[in-house]
Amino acid sequence: MSTPAAAALSGDAAGAPAGAAPRPASGSPGGGAPGPAGAGAGGPAGGAANQTFYDSWLPQTDPAAKETREWLANKNFRDPASLATSYRNLETEASSLRTAANLKGYPAATKDAQGNVKPPDAAQLKAWDTAMGVPATPDLYDFGDLSKIAGVDPEFVKNLASELHGVHTPAALATVQAAAYERAVAKTIEGMIARENAASAAALEQMKVTWGANYSERVELGKRAQAFLSREAGGISDEQFRGLEQLLGTDKMMTFFWKVGAMNKELPTPPPGDGHPPGFSAGTSELQSRYAQLQADRTAGKVSTEEYRKQERELADQIAAGFAGGAGN
Repeated sequence: MSTPAAAALSGDAAGAPAGAAPRPASGSPGGGAPGPAGAGAGGPAGGAANQTFYDSWLPQTDPAAKETREWLANKNFRDPASLATSYRNLETEASSLRTAANLKGYPAATKDAQGNVKPPDAAQLKAWDTAMGVPATPDLYDFGDLSKIAGVDPEFVKNLASELHGVHTPAALATVQAAAYERAVAKTIEGMIARENAASAAALEQMKVTWGANYSERVELGKRAQAFLSREAGGISDEQFRGLEQLLGTDKMMTFFWKVGAMNKELPTPPPGDGHPPGFSAGTSELQSRYAQLQADRTAGKVSTEEYRKQERELADQIAAGFAGGAGN
């Protein structure tokens, strides 16, 4: 979207509008490694090698031990150590769940009476991560199309994920936060463009007063310069033109293009003593003809690259001198 000033130079009569990964599930708390074949609850009667390690605790002959023996047989604990490890893991998980159930909110850092910062409790943070679905690593965040937006540096997306993970942001919350970021940026750019367009339109109105009867003619001359610059640069985007206007200011940009466009008019040598440096004796049409011939000679191989550049610089110097001597205010 171009500004009103850029639209004027491009010949656009319409002008620019004024306003214008989910957390992996944890393993079963009671799951132990599978035991060796034949280590079931009701192993065959016989030698000690065929007895399960809990026979002395839960005799097969005790009816009250039947259900517990069957449960242990399904778990396939290899030995008392694996049973104890599984129980310890179960207690740890249960403790985390109890802490999560008692969470009153985000476990933020606190300050004591002396102003010393106390970091949040590690157990509470772990409980928060478990209860709220904080991913194990930053790369598991899903930011949708944020990384595909033109101009968004992939490094920014990576750093955003790292920072969000550092403050224990839940995966689902990070996704909507990224979407909110996109909307905020879009609204900010939209408002900035609207303000720039309004300022450009106001500056053009002031230039109509300043230039008076010369306004239309100077805008037409500016169009020539804009077309020439765009052609030589291989095209100029609206964003680049907007940046140029913000850099120079609307009045200076319009004056620049007007004066450059004035080079295409016949600029006679100014009379001596008028305060301007001497210009060229011939009009720009003659210089343009000479430049066109120089390009043709180069294409035909009649002049070397060094000679071509030398003559091109000479013609450019003559045009610049004529411009300095012939362009008014």
